[in-house]
Amino acid sequence: MKKNIILLSLSLLLIGCGEVASTSNGTTTSENTTTNQEEVKVKVLAPDGTPSLALANFYHDNTSMYTIFDVQSGADPLKAAFVSGEYDVIVAPTNLGSIFYNKNQGEKYVLYQTIVWGNLYVVCDEEITSFADLANKDITLFGQNSTPDIVMKSLASYYNISYNANYVNDVTASTSAYISGTSHCVVSAQPVLTKLNAKLQNAHILDLQSEWAKMTSSASYPQASIFFKESLKGKIDNVLKAMTESVKKANENPSITAENATSMYKGFETLGKEVLENAIPKCHYAIEENQKEAIEFYFNKMKDLSLDAQFGGKLPDENFYYSI
Repeated sequence: MKKNIILLSLSLLLIGCGEVASTSNGTTTSENTTTNQEEVKVKVLAPDGTPSLALANFYHDNTSMYTIFDVQSGADPLKAAFVSGEYDVIVAPTNLGSIFYNKNQGEKYVLYQTIVWGNLYVVCDEEITSFADLANKDITLFGQNSTPDIVMKSLASYYNISYNANYVNDVTASTSAYISGTSHCVVSAQPVLTKLNAKLQNAHILDLQSEWAKMTSSASYPQASIFFKESLKGKIDNVLKAMTESVKKANENPSITAENATSMYKGFETLGKEVLENAIPKCHYAIEENQKEAIEFYFNKMKDLSLDAQFGGKLPDENFYYSI
């Protein structure tokens, strides 16, 4: 029974909302309207989990800035959004944004700010002290050909090991596989992992950010970033600034951020304020001034491992980066 309750909690992650109107597919609609040209209202898409949590303060405090704030699971909705141009702002894996920028087809999106600098962990039911301990294991992970997959493949190459990958759609499915006992080793992420810690005391956890640092001598990797339509350059700076302030507020006040998140979606409410508050410091939120160098370092490491297709085959040009 306890396992069923936990699985239900995870499956509800990021469904529903609090103070604004919501549709059944996770789209939230602000009730405020404005015709002021200086206050361009945007449509926002963000993946569930850590990126959404980072923007909980924006979502709660700035409802007049957006008409839609949509949260989706998995990479497919993000890919579709880059192609369709339906959303003005997309929070996505940094390399995914680079892929679509380099394709130079349809609506072009540029990068404003990386906000998540790694939130990935391996969870196993037996002791693991190094990535090398994962040799020949069956591992369930999410995000095929996206950041989790790239990090795992890069580290496997560095340690000269192999593992058997079983891909699922999202972090909830991956973590649920561990809880149900169908997988003995999974890749998970914050904030779901903190909920897992609270329920399964015998889990052994490996910090992939620390393993990445051993490989690259870099503290972390630019996991998820804010992208927006190039045609909106100079028109939504207030929105972009509010989003980065939301990230800073998450670090400065995890308690308020967690409270805002619980009123934002039923899934966050299910996880609970205490879990979210404890998870936020482990989510590696940051606004870095040297993000271009860090991104190019990350992409070059992928290229060294013949993974250059995962950022579009070439480093994006200077116009990819936008600063206010």
